[in-house]
Amino acid sequence: MTGETTPERDLESVGSAPPEEQLRRAVAAARGGRKNEARDSLRALLDESPNHIQGLLWAAALSETVDDAFWYLQRLLKLDPGNEQAGKILAMHEVRESMRQNGQQVDETFVEMEGAGTTWQCPLCLATASSRPRRCPRCRSIPALGDIEAILKNESVDETLVTEVAETLSRKAAAHPSFELCRDLALAYLNLKRSVEALPWLRRAAELREDESVTGAIDTLSGRRLILAVDDSPLVRRVVTAILERNGYRAVTATDGIQALARLNEATPSVILLDIEMPRMDGFQLCKVLRKNPHLKDIPVLLLTGSTTIQHRMRARLAGATDFLEKPLDEADLLAALDKHMAK
Repeated sequence: MTGETTPERDLESVGSAPPEEQLRRAVAAARGGRKNEARDSLRALLDESPNHIQGLLWAAALSETVDDAFWYLQRLLKLDPGNEQAGKILAMHEVRESMRQNGQQVDETFVEMEGAGTTWQCPLCLATASSRPRRCPRCRSIPALGDIEAILKNESVDETLVTEVAETLSRKAAAHPSFELCRDLALAYLNLKRSVEALPWLRRAAELREDESVTGAIDTLSGRRLILAVDDSPLVRRVVTAILERNGYRAVTATDGIQALARLNEATPSVILLDIEMPRMDGFQLCKVLRKNPHLKDIPVLLLTGSTTIQHRMRARLAGATDFLEKPLDEADLLAALDKHMAK
C-alpha cells in the first residue's frame, strides 16, 4: 500500500451521514457480525473525516490484513503519537498473522475500542465482554495483577495464544517501553507460569508509573523462593515449573549444565533440581563444579533420576548431591523434599 490511497472498498458508497452517525452504524454492524458493512461505513466516514481518531481505530481493528491495519494506524499515530490502543491493535494483527503462518486456527473476533461502549477488554488478547470476567473468555488468562496466586494456579490458559502475545509485546516493550506494555507483558508471563521473566518487566513498569497492583505483584514475587530446575526434557521443565509456580515458588530453568551455570551467574537459587543425563555437562559433572565454588557449595542439590541403582547413588554422593527424587516426579514428594532441605 502506497501514498494516501484508502484500502479498496467492496461497495461504491454507504451514503452520506454525520461522522458520529457513520461511526455508530459501523459499530452496530461490527457487533452484529456484519463486518463488510462495518468496513464500508468506516471507509465512508474516513473519506469525509480522515482525521477521525475513533474511526481510524475501528478501521484498523476490523482490517482483513496486517498491511491494511498498519496503514490506518500510521495515519492515527501521526495524529496521536502516544495512542496505546494503536499498539495493541497492531499486536493483535501480528499474533493472528503468525498463527495463520503456523497453520493454527485463528479467532477472528473483532476488537472493540475503548470509549465505544466496551465495558471490559482483555489486556492480552483484546477480547471484550460486557463486564469484567474472572477469566478471559478467549485466551482464558486471568487478566489482572490483583491475585498473583490465582494467576499462577490457572491451568486453563491458552498457552499458544498467550505465548504469541508475549513475544509480540516483548518486541514492542524492548523498542518503546511504556507502562502499559511492560505491565501487560509481565501479566502474559505470569499467566504462562514464567514469573522470573515477569519480575523485571514489573519493576520496569513501576519505574514508569506508580501503581498499587504492580508494586503489590513485585512484593509478592520477590518474597518467593527461587528454584533452579535443570533438565534437557522440555516436558519435565514444564511440569516442574507448573508445580513450583502454583505452590509459591519462582522457577527458573536450564537445559543442561552449561546453561545452568549461566543462570547461576544471574541469581542464586534456594535449591537446585538437577537431571543426571544431559548433553554437554551432565548432572554429576555440574554437581562437582558447584561443590568447588565457595559461593554455591552450600545450595541443596536434588538429583532427578529414573534409576536408583547403587551405582547411581554412589556416584551422586561422591559428586556432592544432597538427595534424590525419582522420575516421574510426584508433586507431593517434590514439595516435601523442598521443605525438608530448605529448612536446613
